Amino acid sequence: MKVKNFVILVLCFLFYSLGHAQEDQAKVDSLQKLLVNAKDTARLEILRELFIEYIYVDYQKAKAYLDEERELLSKLDRPDLLARFKNEEGVYYSVISENETALATFMEARDLYQELGNQERVSALLNNMSNCERRMGRYPEALELQMQSLKIKEELNVDMDKLSASYWNIGNITGDIGNYEESNVWYRKAEAYYDSVDFEYDLARVRYNIGLNLKEMDSLDQALPLFEMAMDYYEANNFYNDLAGGLDNIGEIYYDQGRYDKAQSVLERSLQISEVNGEKSLIGLTKRKLGLVYLEQGKLSQAETNIKDALEIAQGTQTRKTMINDYKSLAQVYQAQGRLNLALDEFMTYDSLKSVVWSEENMEKLNELEIKYQTEKKEKELALQDKQIAILKSEAATVRLQRFGLIAGILLLGIIFGALYYLQRQKIQRQRLEKEKLDAELEFKRKELTSFTLQLSHKNEILEDLKDKIKALKANVPDTRQYNRLINAIDINIKDDTNWENFKRRFEEVHKDFNKNIKQAYPRITPNELRHMALLKMNLSSKEIATLLNISQEGVKKARQRLRKKLELQPEMPLEDVVYSF
Repeated sequence: MKVKNFVILVLCFLFYSLGHAQEDQAKVDSLQKLLVNAKDTARLEILRELFIEYIYVDYQKAKAYLDEERELLSKLDRPDLLARFKNEEGVYYSVISENETALATFMEARDLYQELGNQERVSALLNNMSNCERRMGRYPEALELQMQSLKIKEELNVDMDKLSASYWNIGNITGDIGNYEESNVWYRKAEAYYDSVDFEYDLARVRYNIGLNLKEMDSLDQALPLFEMAMDYYEANNFYNDLAGGLDNIGEIYYDQGRYDKAQSVLERSLQISEVNGEKSLIGLTKRKLGLVYLEQGKLSQAETNIKDALEIAQGTQTRKTMINDYKSLAQVYQAQGRLNLALDEFMTYDSLKSVVWSEENMEKLNELEIKYQTEKKEKELALQDKQIAILKSEAATVRLQRFGLIAGILLLGIIFGALYYLQRQKIQRQRLEKEKLDAELEFKRKELTSFTLQLSHKNEILEDLKDKIKALKANVPDTRQYNRLINAIDINIKDDTNWENFKRRFEEVHKDFNKNIKQAYPRITPNELRHMALLKMNLSSKEIATLLNISQEGVKKARQRLRKKLELQPEMPLEDVVYSF
């Protein structure tokens, strides 16, 4: 799944207790005057207010106030104020993209609030920790922390404003793993609340996030108006990081539409804003996109410089998912420059890192966490039903003592029917949970199969292109041994049977007994023809099938004709209809 550009929007959730910080010069001037004669805790509160005013508009000024807070706290024995300060310090590190330091600082704050017995603040710190893990691409850890935070909020019965913050963050993470429809389900929960209370800023941002998902689903015409709608609001209110992030996404849409001059202009403006405000992660994302624009414009030197800068930033902030796309983009630049050895090296690094990040273990862990949360929620509902039934039984016993006889018989009959109804309801509930679990597992396997197949096709396509270019270079040099070794290495990778075994295993998990049923119906079918029919079952194009089977499109056409003849199909009967019937 492609990289989601939620990096800047996440910062606004890091600690909602600080409020929506904007630099109000009149307020700042007033606070600075009060600061002159303030001492002890009064001075501490003023420093905190100034930190809040500056953190999202001038992080360097905010740092100065934070340092003075630390010095004052060293002279006070106030665990509650220290816990609050650690939260603020974690936010500062998050703003400047020092994610590991931010995570460790938030953990200190969480532990302090745990000792103080303040579960609401513990929930807030779990949320902040989750956002740090997410920014570093550690999505299972991020989702688990977010679910813990939501569980505490539900147990505390907090208001919808705080629940909506969790819905928002869960929407972010499910969007990161490519489940855009599920992500928008969580976003819509938050949107409904913000719309009902007319929270203009939060409503604009959550709809902006819905636009991000629409962009990833290639609904660009629907996404672009949502982004443009937010830009004037962000600029008018000095939300520079949000503005830079929005421009970054608009630039990407222009790039996808082939409007490269427009994309360059918008991305350069986004980069200028980000560099002034110190958001390293967004700087890296924008530089890579700008590099791809230069690549399309034939400005290869500028493309290489920008993408290398992006990769260096991603390595420094340890955002592995961003690194994946940086390596891939750099391979494309080297390929365009004719530096094929370097292109192959970068592509292999990209392929290896992607396999690690999107390993089966991580994906299964994400799905298990979602199922665990849903199951625990159902168990709480059943426990509440048990409690209500116990209350009803107690009331029935009192009535039975007063009106023994006919009323007692009616109550007994009611209890019997109630018990039968309860047992039946329990049975249905268990069956539904089991079905949901099985459906979730099948959907995961289906997505995994599609992702694996497209990765394999794309890899073969790139390697074939590299091989053709190497052959062209080989014809013009006297010593071809090094080129032959490269060609042999590429051929071995393309023809690696391990890839097909992995495909076959994933395919049979999704389409059980497909091969068995076809062999029973058509015993003369060969293994290669079975492989071709499996790719047709995946609804792949002739070009994709040709790439995967390492044959030409004309070869695919002939293979289809032979397959139709072996299946004894009439001319008017589509081959795909037969394949889909199994």
